[in-house]
Amino acid sequence: MQSLTSDADRRAILEADDARRQAMMAGDADALSEILADELVHIHANGRADNKEAYLAMIRRDPDAYRRVDRQEANVSVSSDVGWVTGVQAIVIERNGRRTDAEMSFMSVWVRQGECWRMAAFGATRRNG
Repeated sequence: MQSLTSDADRRAILEADDARRQAMMAGDADALSEILADELVHIHANGRADNKEAYLAMIRRDPDAYRRVDRQEANVSVSSDVGWVTGVQAIVIERNGRRTDAEMSFMSVWVRQGECWRMAAFGATRRNG
């Protein structure tokens, strides 16, 4: 039987992830800074790794790049102060006049810091097909 706390934690993580995706599409690096843990490691689908500072700098350089970030599937697990989400997301990115549509499998790791859940790690890979 699931505890109420775990169910509440799962909802809180998904809400934090919703806020993250909205901030990405809005190009709002300040909002993202509040959602991301200082120790963030973000592995892009192309294999590039960014820390929090580099990731936020990328958002600030091109705030309109993320046109769509839709979470299509999500499975959330929680153990104490750590949660992780696995799933599928569809993204549309426009940079330098080039549009990229992709469906990606992803995994994100969330840590509870005080009363907030913050994303500490993210990794994605393109799906076949």
